[in-house]
Amino acid sequence: MASAYAGADIFCLPSFYEGTSNSLAEAMASGLPAVCSDTGDNSRYVVRASNGFLFDPHRPASIAEALDKALALSAGQLAEFGAESRKIAENNLGKDAFSRRYLAIFRTEE
Repeated sequence: MASAYAGADIFCLPSFYEGTSNSLAEAMASGLPAVCSDTGDNSRYVVRASNGFLFDPHRPASIAEALDKALALSAGQLAEFGAESRKIAENNLGKDAFSRRYLAIFRTEE
């Protein structure tokens, strides 16, 4: 999958329902800007006009607007959005963040 993400400019995830999407995590870790449905956990990871755009999957005009915004980004802006995606992925989805959160489940306050 790494080669598929490396050949892409933007990642798009149109869906009516999501939890924490593995494909979104992979795309962000690969440094791609994201255009996703504003559903499930997507808004935890896609920050409007910072690393991507969110849309209402029930409104075709919303989908088109988000895609238009992404496609209008310059090469430099795409790179900035991609770097921000990578940073968000590292901070929220990387093994250190996972381990920290997983261990917190077992900790009890005394």
